[in-house]
Amino acid sequence: MKNHTAIPVCPKYVKGEARKEWDRLAPALAEKGLLDKVDIPTLARYCITHARWIEAEANVAKYGLTVKTPTGMVIQNPSLGISNTAAKLLTKYASIFRLSTKERKAAVEDEMLLMTPPKLRMVK
Repeated sequence: MKNHTAIPVCPKYVKGEARKEWDRLAPALAEKGLLDKVDIPTLARYCITHARWIEAEANVAKYGLTVKTPTGMVIQNPSLGISNTAAKLLTKYASIFRLSTKERKAAVEDEMLLMTPPKLRMVK
């Protein structure tokens, strides 16, 4: 397991809801040894994408899944596509930082495997 590291400084371009997510995640990730200076751009992208997802979901909640164009045609709310894309990206970023239960469990299993003498290791 990595040593505990200091919390890297949040980039100035991470603002608003993205900054709230940085402030929520960065201390926990640093405490677990999962955040270092080289991770700053990736965590910043995660936080900005999180903020984008929140904004898109708020728009969908306000206007619904479909909206009318100026000509009266009903189309899918563009924010739904933004939300779906952001959700996919968040899932990818979450695996990098072991934010899901599945990722954390796999990390613990990997660490336990490394502590097991080679002769006693079982192949997954």
